[in-house]
Amino acid sequence: MNLLSWIGQKITLTSRKFWGAYFGGPTWAGQPVTADTAMQISAVYRAVRLTATTLATLPIHIYERGRDGAMRPAESNDLDFMVRVQPNADQTSVEFWESLIGCQQLVGNGYARKLFRGTGASRTCIGLEVLNPARTRAVRLASEGNRLVYETTDENGRLERLEPDEVFHLKGFGFGGDYGLSPIAMGAQTLSGARAADKIAGEFFKNGMLQAGFVETDKILADKDRDRLQATLSQYVGAESRGLMVLEAGMKYRPIELNPEDAQLLMTRKFNIEEIARWYGIPPVLLYHTQEGQTMFGSGVESIMLSWYTLGLREIIVRTQKAFAMRVMTPAQRQRYELRFNIDGLLQGDSDAQQKLYSSFVQNGIMTRNEVRRLQNLPPVDGGDELTAQVNLVPLTQLGQESGANGTREALRSWLGIGEQEDRHHESRPH
Repeated sequence: MNLLSWIGQKITLTSRKFWGAYFGGPTWAGQPVTADTAMQISAVYRAVRLTATTLATLPIHIYERGRDGAMRPAESNDLDFMVRVQPNADQTSVEFWESLIGCQQLVGNGYARKLFRGTGASRTCIGLEVLNPARTRAVRLASEGNRLVYETTDENGRLERLEPDEVFHLKGFGFGGDYGLSPIAMGAQTLSGARAADKIAGEFFKNGMLQAGFVETDKILADKDRDRLQATLSQYVGAESRGLMVLEAGMKYRPIELNPEDAQLLMTRKFNIEEIARWYGIPPVLLYHTQEGQTMFGSGVESIMLSWYTLGLREIIVRTQKAFAMRVMTPAQRQRYELRFNIDGLLQGDSDAQQKLYSSFVQNGIMTRNEVRRLQNLPPVDGGDELTAQVNLVPLTQLGQESGANGTREALRSWLGIGEQEDRHHESRPH
C-alpha cells in the first residue's frame, strides 16, 4: 500500500493499515515489505512484469455471437476499439492492460474508472482509466444496508466516491469478499527474507568483503588511544579501502562473523527466487533462474514455458474475461459480445508448433486457408474460403468400392468427352 493513499484521511494510533504501510508490518527477518520495496526485488519485478506484459501484448478482441452461434470479431464495436486500440486519452491498449494486470498481480486488485457516453438507459462504456490501487478501496456503507461503493483519492487529497457500475474491478485469487488476496501481504515473510539476504550481501561488499570483528590486545588503552585506534581501523573498512592493516604492540584481529560460504548466503538468495516463483506461479527458469546443469534453451525449457502458458496464464485470462463481462458490459451486451485474449499469439514464438496447429486445422476442416492466412497477415487467395478435409482414410465397409481418385478420373474423362467406346478402341489398337 502506498502512503499517498492516506492523503486527506484521518490517521490515529489505531489505524493499523496506515502504520503497516509506513513500517511495512512485522516480519521474522525484520525487513519491512510494501509494494514499493517488493518491486525492488528483481525476482518480483520480473514475475509481475512478465505476466502483465505477456498478456497485454496478446491479440485481444471483442467477439460477437452470430445467428449461427459462431463468434466473430466485432471490429466496428466501441468496446472492441476500447480494448484493442485506445482505452483512454493517455494510454495505448498495451499500456492499459499491463497496468491493470500488473496491479492485480502485485497487490491483488486492479481498478479502472469507466468512461461513458450518453445518459440513462442509453449510457454505454467507451473508455477505461486505471486507478491507483493504493488510493482506491472498496467500502461497505452500513448506514445504507451494507451497500458497496468505491472510494478513490487523487494526488491533491480529494476524495471521490464511485458506484460499482462506474468501476472495473479486476480481483486476484481470493475466498470471496470485496478484495483479492495480495501476494505481497501473503508472501511478506518470504520477501522480507529476500530483502534481508540482499542487505547482508550489500553490506558484505560495502565493507570490501571484510568480516566484522575486533582487535585484541593485552594492554588497557586510554580513551585517546582507543579513539586513535578506531580512527586508524576505519580506513580499512569499505569497498574503497586500500593497503595493509598494521597492528602494533601485539594486537590481533579476530573476526566474529561467518563468511558468506559458511552462512550459505548464495544458496539462500537462490532459494528466495524459487520461493517467489512459487508465490507467482511462474517456473523459475522464466525468472532467469536455473538449477545446476539446466540451460535456458532446449525442448525441456520449451515444455516448461508451454505449461506456464496453459496452467498460469489461462487462469488470469479467464478471470479477466469474466470480470470484464460482469463489470464493464451491460446485461444485453453480455448476451451478444465476449472479450477474448487470443492465446494462439503465444505460439508465434514456436514456429513448428504453429505450423502443425494450422496444418491440422486446415486438413480437418476446422479453418479455411484464408482464415489461416488472415492470422498471418497475408492476403486471401481464390478458393481459399472453402473448408477442406483429407479423404485418404475410408471405412472398412467401403473397401473395394470406387475410390475418390477413380471418381475424379472419371469426372475428368467425362468433361473431356472421352467415352467408353473411345477407350475400348484405344485398347484394341495394336501396340
